[in-house]
Amino acid sequence: AETSGPLNAVRKMNVETGESQVYTGEPHEFFNEPVFVPRVGAKDEDDGYIFTYCMDGKNEKVSLLILDAKNLSGRPVCRIPLRTHFPYTLHGNWTAQTWERDESRSKTSSHEIFYGKGWNDFNSDFSSFGTNAF
Repeated sequence: AETSGPLNAVRKMNVETGESQVYTGEPHEFFNEPVFVPRVGAKDEDDGYIFTYCMDGKNEKVSLLILDAKNLSGRPVCRIPLRTHFPYTLHGNWTAQTWERDESRSKTSSHEIFYGKGWNDFNSDFSSFGTNAF
């Protein structure tokens, strides 16, 4: 029977052959969204690393887990313990580009963006649920 719950494995699947590799942690370890980071000078599409946060539910600790994307079933390349615990489901993306500190600062506060764009306005002319049909 299938069960649902937090991610407790990371799978790499070849969509052409159906072959797959799986990294499975301990029963009390759960993973966030895996992110692929290409190796410098990579030639193959899986030549790189898989970064994922590992939540240790037993000890209430978080670590950054780095896996070899070519050999996902093997042991982790490394596990970096983090000093702080953060909630499950943190998302992120990898980019090779870097920004200077001043460039990464927002020019506008999130409060100004949220309230200045009318995000909370209700438009009764459109509904994806079909409520305007009644």
